[in-house]
Amino acid sequence: MSEPGGTSPHPDQRDPHRNPQTWPHDFGPGLQATWRLAQPDTRAAQGLPGLELHGPGAPGTDRRAPETGQPRHVGPDDRTRPLDRLAYVDASAPRHAAVAPVYDDHEPVVSRGTMVNDSPLADPPKTTERAAPIEGNAPTEPAAPIEFTERAAPTETGGPMLPPAVSVTPSEAMGAFTAYSVGDPGRAASGVVPLPDRENWHRRDSVFDGFTLVGPDTAPLAVLRAASVRGLSHRSFGRTRQDEYGYQVTPDGRYLVLCVADGISAGSRSHQAAEVAARTGVTLLVNELTHRAPVDLDWDHTLREVAGHIVAFARKRLPSGEGMPAEEVVGWMGTTATYAVVDLADEVLDVYVVMVGDSSAWVLAEDGWHPMSAVKNADADIATSAVEALPKLAQRPRVPLRARVRPGQALVLMTDGVGDPLHAGTGAVGQFLAEAWREPPHDVAFVGQVGFHRRTFDDDRTVVAVWPTARS
Repeated sequence: MSEPGGTSPHPDQRDPHRNPQTWPHDFGPGLQATWRLAQPDTRAAQGLPGLELHGPGAPGTDRRAPETGQPRHVGPDDRTRPLDRLAYVDASAPRHAAVAPVYDDHEPVVSRGTMVNDSPLADPPKTTERAAPIEGNAPTEPAAPIEFTERAAPTETGGPMLPPAVSVTPSEAMGAFTAYSVGDPGRAASGVVPLPDRENWHRRDSVFDGFTLVGPDTAPLAVLRAASVRGLSHRSFGRTRQDEYGYQVTPDGRYLVLCVADGISAGSRSHQAAEVAARTGVTLLVNELTHRAPVDLDWDHTLREVAGHIVAFARKRLPSGEGMPAEEVVGWMGTTATYAVVDLADEVLDVYVVMVGDSSAWVLAEDGWHPMSAVKNADADIATSAVEALPKLAQRPRVPLRARVRPGQALVLMTDGVGDPLHAGTGAVGQFLAEAWREPPHDVAFVGQVGFHRRTFDDDRTVVAVWPTARS
C-alpha cells in the first residue's frame, strides 16, 4: 500500500486507530479509497461514512471534506467522490480470480484484491459476484452465485441508504437448542436479564472444552469435557463468574491433572483465587509428577504452595494488602479446590483426589452416582454453606481418595453449583445427568447440560468429566 505520489506511509498511518484522519487503501495505479475519520460522531449523508474513491473514473469536484474543510487526498485527475457502497471481495474465492464489485449503478470499478474494513464506524456486509477467471488461470472451483435485489431508496430526510438486500439460496440445516431444565425451572430461568460485570470485562461469562486424549500411537485413551457457566444470580446482579477449572497432561503423557475451584461468594476477588488454585495448582502438580508417582505426592506441601501463591497475589493486588495474613486474605479472595491425578497408563484409570472445601468428585457408573467423599449436608438436619477455603488451610494431613474408573464409567469433578442439586445422585437431577453423561456428549451439549435450570439453584456451575476409552 502506498500514498499518492509513490511514498510508503509510516505504519502508524495505516492504522485507523492511531491515525484517525485518513486510512488509505490502494487498489492499483491511480486508484485509491480512503476512510476519512475526522470526527468520531461524523456520519456521511449517504453510504459508508467518510469513504472516498480517488483516481481516474472517480467523478466529483469537491476537493474538501465537508466535515473538516481540509483538502482531500486525490488521484492523478484531482477528482473525488464519496462511495455509496464499496463491495467486498469474498476472501474464500480463488486468489487468481478477478472479482468485479458493483456500485448502485452496477458499474464495475475495482477488479482485484481484498479490502478489509477496519473502521470502527461501519461494518458493511460482504457482497460478491461470481468470480471471473483471468485468462489462462481458470479457477478450480467457481464461487456460488448470489442474487442482488434492488437497493432501498434514500430516506426523505436525507439519511443514509440501506445496504443492498441479498437473497441467498438456503442450504440444508439441521439441529435446534432448547435450554435444559429439571423439574420446575423457576421464574428466573426465563426472567433474568444477564448483565456484564463492568469491573471484569476480561472475565468470560461461560467457557467450555472438549477433546480426546491419545497415546503415542494416536490410539484414544480418554475423552474430556469441561464447562464453567455463570449462574443466574451472578447474571442478574452483573457479577463475574467465580468458578474456574484447569487441566494439563504431564510431558510424558502418563498423567492427566484436573482441578475445579469455586470462589467464595463473599469475596470480591474470589474469582482470582479460583484462577490461581486451578491454574497454578495444576502446574505445581504436573511439575511434581515429573519425578515422583502419584502415591508419593506430598499433597500438604502442594496445597501450602497454592495457598502461598494466593496470599502473594493478594498482598500485591489488594488495597493495603501488603503483609496481609491468610486469615484476612480469605475474606477478600478465598476458594475451594478439588484436584485429581488420573493415571492414563492402563485402560482402567487409577484416580487420586484431594479436596479443599465442598467441590466434589464422583464416579458415574452403570448403576448411578458414587461419591468419593461424604455428600455435603447428607446427614445434617440444617444445611450449611460454611466451607474450608484456600488460602486458609485446616491443620490436618491430606490423604488422597482413590478410585478406579473403567470404560463405560466416568470420573466427574464438580463445584457445588451442580453438586448441591445433585445431592446424593438419586433424585431427578441425578437421573438426568446420569443419562446425559452415560457417554461423552457433544461439547456444546455438555455446557448446556451443566447449565440446566432448576428452581432455587442459581449458583455458578463447573464440571470436568473424563471417560476412559476401551483399548484393543
